[in-house]
Amino acid sequence: MLTKDLIRARLSGDYVKPQFVSPDDPEIARYAGELVLLYADGEGSSAAELDESAAALALSLPDKKLAAGLHKIVRDRAQFSPPAECDYPAVRAELFRAAAALIRSGRAPESLEDVRTAVFASAPAAAPLAPGVYCDLPECERLLPMKKMLVREVPERYNVSLVQSLLLFSSKLAVTVPAREDPAALRRLFKYMKFFRLLFSAEMNSGDSIVLTFDGPASVLEHSAKYGLQIASFFPAVCLLPHWSVAAEVEWKGRPRKLRLDESSGLVSHYSNFTAYQPEEIRMFSGLFRSTQTRWTLDDMPGWIPLGGQKLLFPDFVFRSESGAEYPMELFHRWHSAQLEQRLAWCEANPVRGLLLGVDRSLLKKDGVLKERLDASGYFRTHGLLFRDFPGVENVCELLDSLA
Repeated sequence: MLTKDLIRARLSGDYVKPQFVSPDDPEIARYAGELVLLYADGEGSSAAELDESAAALALSLPDKKLAAGLHKIVRDRAQFSPPAECDYPAVRAELFRAAAALIRSGRAPESLEDVRTAVFASAPAAAPLAPGVYCDLPECERLLPMKKMLVREVPERYNVSLVQSLLLFSSKLAVTVPAREDPAALRRLFKYMKFFRLLFSAEMNSGDSIVLTFDGPASVLEHSAKYGLQIASFFPAVCLLPHWSVAAEVEWKGRPRKLRLDESSGLVSHYSNFTAYQPEEIRMFSGLFRSTQTRWTLDDMPGWIPLGGQKLLFPDFVFRSESGAEYPMELFHRWHSAQLEQRLAWCEANPVRGLLLGVDRSLLKKDGVLKERLDASGYFRTHGLLFRDFPGVENVCELLDSLA
């Protein structure tokens, strides 16, 4: 993603409009190609050397902010050699002491290379500094082999990153998708929502579309930076859909602005091959549940459930008993206190639905009022459980058996 100083966006009344670039622009394509080639051929180069070469290439592009943004897109794909695990300042001090002792002895070789060899020979502990005395500093790290990147990917990722970077400052995000969208595409979108642990409200609008409303990082009092990154990281999944629109409220240039986009913007997602992916904790939970339980079956990729009044529920799991009874479960993590309060109120008014509520204990540590609310809730006592990071199979089965 781009840093705030690299975001190119213009204002139009109350609206903020990202300044996208065309992947077909010959000047953009040429510069992107030079950057891709620089990093493809730069294995072993230091980060400082690559930055210096990229700065020279940027002179050919009139817009310096654009040049720096495109470079960041390529650089973010790069991986650099990590420093060894040692106390570098202490090792450097020993190396300098050995060098000083050699100079004072009057027996220092004449050539610089021989001096280096003699110093390292007299300070064996300084071996981690052989690649460079300051090799632990970020600018001295060496470029590792880089996964191939197409030239066209650079401006495409840049355009998506412009939106992602603006979403880091959003207070609300609404995503609208057709209800009749390909079911596989909707399931994939839902999988991304679960992967990034986003909680949202969903409802059908009059146009036969599903509107997903997410609270943005600006509305989250704690862990806002991390949650903002989750929201921004989720956005490319929306761009995978053939038809979509987003409406966001963004804090930009000192006050709230509106951000409106749809598929006509031509944004291209770089997400792919996610269909079979599951987060590790979900995979472990599902595997253990299925291998130990015979009375219950688990659906870890359920569809949406109508709640009435145009409201929809996207549960994390649905459990089914031998008799055919279904118990959906919704999980609430550390930044979901407002949504939990709303869902709890709905469950208390509609107890026949049998919705199970899983609540991360970290949520209650920061919100004593919410803890009191759960303690006083008869619904949560019978349909809820607390967990740390992710529910345990035994606790879920105990809850299910008590209801059955």
